[in-house]
Amino acid sequence: MKIYRTLISAEELARHSGDPAWAIVDCRFSLQDRDYGRKEYEEAHIPGAVYAHLDDDLSGEIQPGTTGRHPLPTVEKAVEIFSKLGIDRDIQVVAYDDDGGALGAARLWWLLRWCGHEAAAVLDGAGRPGARITGRSVRASKRASGGILSQRLSLIWRQTLRI
Repeated sequence: MKIYRTLISAEELARHSGDPAWAIVDCRFSLQDRDYGRKEYEEAHIPGAVYAHLDDDLSGEIQPGTTGRHPLPTVEKAVEIFSKLGIDRDIQVVAYDDDGGALGAARLWWLLRWCGHEAAAVLDGAGRPGARITGRSVRASKRASGGILSQRLSLIWRQTLRI
């Protein structure tokens, strides 16, 4: 299987319709309206996509006076969220938002890559008007166990942080 590590076209994503080894993640978010992305997801999203919220899912706990508004999550939270999203070590992840991938999708892509998950890409052109995949079920709902991913992430993060 080819691994997508940066961008993926809508046409290529559509070729993997129904593939259980793929996770599509809607990461739409607005800094001005915290509920925007979730509302947009509930209204319409790529079939089979799950939703990840920038504040709730892709960021850690804010420590007033210490962190910014979107600090990195702990290893445990990242593993919990990735598992909830159906992401395990053998899953190809495709993230998208409606800002050309510049906000939520880029954050998920970066977090996955930082954790050592190379099979992560951003949907190319998702933020452009009319860029849609319709009428296709891209991925059946499935939860990953998180066990193997948890062990791998812990090792990678400990090496990165030199713990």
